[in-house]
Amino acid sequence: TRLARDERVQVVAAPGPFNFAALCNRGIRQSNGDTVVLLNNDTEVLTDSWLTTLCSWAAEPGVGAVGPQLRYPDGRIQHAGLAGMATGGTGHLFVARDPAAESPLGLARCPREVLAVTGACLAVRRDAYWDVGGLDERHVPNDSGDIDLCLRLRRSGRVSLYAPDAVLIHHE
Repeated sequence: TRLARDERVQVVAAPGPFNFAALCNRGIRQSNGDTVVLLNNDTEVLTDSWLTTLCSWAAEPGVGAVGPQLRYPDGRIQHAGLAGMATGGTGHLFVARDPAAESPLGLARCPREVLAVTGACLAVRRDAYWDVGGLDERHVPNDSGDIDLCLRLRRSGRVSLYAPDAVLIHHE
């Protein structure tokens, strides 16, 4: 592919059953940046400064994971951080909202602390990631590892942040 020919990119083969956590941990072990970004292959960048925005927030003291605003292909908000729900689980904030519409207290447009961000696009400092053991390869389902990581980062004293100036489409 085009990426494999880019000298800045290292493609890591990973045959075998799909395990999102194992794939991410393996890729991060073979990388060398101070900040790592988990990024699904079904995303499309809408803002030029998305990476600088996420990495700048991730470099701040006390910050764990940082996530962007993710949108559905039709432009509605898919993800603007996760919150704890009264039922005991978590929920995506502002799902299906028009990003141009006013949200309560303008929160869809404000950088802020959230309970967790999604691994479809997540930036975290390498040291923080490994300080909490990375993604759990054995005990957490593929679709919950990002939340588990953010909660472990929180327990270590680091917050998760939503960065609305970084915008991507998540095609799922």
